Amino acid sequence: MATKEEKERLAKELQDQAGPLFSSIGLDDKVIESALKNLKFTQALVDVIKEAGVTQGCPKAKGNLMYTTASKHPANALVHRPLLLEYIVADKIKTIPQLDGAFEYLKKVGGEPVDTAAFEEAAGVGVVVTPEQMAAAVAEAIDSRKDQLLEERYHFNTNLLLAPVTKSLKWADGASVREELQKQVEALLGPKTEADLKPPEKKKKPKAEKPKPAPKEEAAAAAAAA
Repeated sequence: MATKEEKERLAKELQDQAGPLFSSIGLDDKVIESALKNLKFTQALVDVIKEAGVTQGCPKAKGNLMYTTASKHPANALVHRPLLLEYIVADKIKTIPQLDGAFEYLKKVGGEPVDTAAFEEAAGVGVVVTPEQMAAAVAEAIDSRKDQLLEERYHFNTNLLLAPVTKSLKWADGASVREELQKQVEALLGPKTEADLKPPEKKKKPKAEKPKPAPKEEAAAAAAAA
């Protein structure tokens, strides 16, 4: 059984190895610092990077997907993690929605063989969401709440607009959708005014009126009837 000193030495060696690897896949310093505090996750992400064959580094977008894979890959289907990483490295899985679809499928499959066609369908492999489709979906969402948006302006909760867009365009990249939404909202509302920069006023809810007590005569009659 390893002594406390041996465990600390091994942990230090793992962290020393992991830091440069995490940096090479584009992770931010704060993310790396947080990850290194969790030795179990640190080992998982090191394993993912090695399995993916990107120990020499990769673009930040792929690094983020690998980070998520280390964090969320179904434990009952780890035998298929190298397959998933092949799809990430080959740019066949490029977004978090695709990754979530792959996780959902692999969780159901577990250690059983993967049906390639079913896996690719579940992960939206090959599905292309064009900028025109994204712009049209965002415009439709804005139009459905246009009056409220014009009234509340930049105080409006734009998450209410994101939901229908992501529902209709399941495989769209979330960051791209938010960028398109922001662009169209700004085009509609124009620059922010001083009023837009102020915190929204909290609307007071009208107090519910308390029911008036029954007259004594009615109360007495009710008691007699009882």
